[in-house]
Amino acid sequence: MEVYRPNLKLWLLALLPVLLGLGFVLAINRAKVLQGNADARYRDLARQAITDGDYDRARMLYSRLIHDSRSINPKDLFDWAEILARDGDVLASTNLIDQLAPDNATGFPEAHRSKAVRITRMLAQIDSIENDGEIAEPLLTQLQHHLTRSGLSNPLQLCDLWGVYYSKTGQKEKALQKLVESADYAPERWLVAAAACAGAGDEKQREKCYSQAESHYLSKLSADPLDHQSRIALAKVLVETERVDAASTLLGEGLEIVNRPELRRAASDLRLFQVDRLSDPLMVDFPLLISLLAQAFDLDPANPNAYGRLMAAFSAAKSQEQRSLLRERLQRLVAQGEAIAFAHFSLGALYWQDNDLGNAIWHTEKALQVNPELMDVANNAAWLEGQRDGGDRMRALQLIDQAIEKQPNRLEYRDTKAMILVKLERWDQALIELETLLPATKGTKRKDLHATLSTVYSALGKNELANMHLEEANKIDSVP
Repeated sequence: MEVYRPNLKLWLLALLPVLLGLGFVLAINRAKVLQGNADARYRDLARQAITDGDYDRARMLYSRLIHDSRSINPKDLFDWAEILARDGDVLASTNLIDQLAPDNATGFPEAHRSKAVRITRMLAQIDSIENDGEIAEPLLTQLQHHLTRSGLSNPLQLCDLWGVYYSKTGQKEKALQKLVESADYAPERWLVAAAACAGAGDEKQREKCYSQAESHYLSKLSADPLDHQSRIALAKVLVETERVDAASTLLGEGLEIVNRPELRRAASDLRLFQVDRLSDPLMVDFPLLISLLAQAFDLDPANPNAYGRLMAAFSAAKSQEQRSLLRERLQRLVAQGEAIAFAHFSLGALYWQDNDLGNAIWHTEKALQVNPELMDVANNAAWLEGQRDGGDRMRALQLIDQAIEKQPNRLEYRDTKAMILVKLERWDQALIELETLLPATKGTKRKDLHATLSTVYSALGKNELANMHLEEANKIDSVP
């Protein structure tokens, strides 16, 4: 009996199309897997490049992914939009973000967040525009739409954006709530939040914020006693919670550890805070006033706030004896070689208040010689020299020109120059300075300015304009 033997060649020939088809499918799937792996690798490298701030590398990688891959996702497109913006193609970037986050539907959360940021910047720009409410209303509607679709990543930024929205829509309590909430993510904001709560009259929330701020800065100081910024911030908390002596001790301990100028300025300002709280500084508390001012100067001889307080006290002094004691404090600084320019400058101002023009000019000039970069001193010296009978007005003009060259937008400097030019009878030049000042001048100063302009126009033979300025000066008398 003959045994059946299958013809393998025939079987193979019959199965060949099937095997080829199966191989083709397997090859395609393998190619897809390899392509997917390559895309994922490019994507990971591109996102890492963005994290590292290497946008040139990110551009190269994403360019290949965006243009050659079929597996791009919204995150890829969003990152590509960011790269386009950095390359200066803002229009293309904006259009892509708009596609990812439409104004009437839900899109990619990060794109919605990006549009919310863009809208808050637009709102900031239109704040000063007249009738800005008509412009802002549709923007606020868009802002709400995009914020509600922004996801939950970066909660600090989200708090800030919602804070803007609530503030712009008049929801002050919710805006304050978002500020307080943001401090959970950025503890250095507890002080700002406390001040905002105090302004809103929310004492309970204010106390909570100060308590959180105190805990935060105590923790930082415990970890690093040399952290002077945290020490100064903690001192502010103590002052705001009526623990001034504890704040003074805290700053003093810091100065014993490290003698930093920031700590000295904070300790000096604390003494001035105590000056401001004196109930009767020019009578019963005058000895304490002198003591606190002396401590403020000793801690930081260059503290301009200390000079301001001293000059205010000098103006309000009840007797010549008090004035002498205050002036002596400044003279002591000069003798000790501490902040000599500031001390001479302030002495000049004190002598001017005493109508001692000679000493006023002498000390002001000395201040400028010690520190030629003090433009306020140059302005004062120019003004004093210009006002003095027989003063060297060309020297005064040279001084004020130096000041204006360095700070051309300081109107008080232009005012000094105008005065000197009028004294020199340089009418055309004076007119330019005076008319520059006029739009920004109000009240009594505006009345005086119109009167001076009347004099200048009269000297230039322009009597009609001279009369008009005189009329404008007289009108100001009737204004309450």
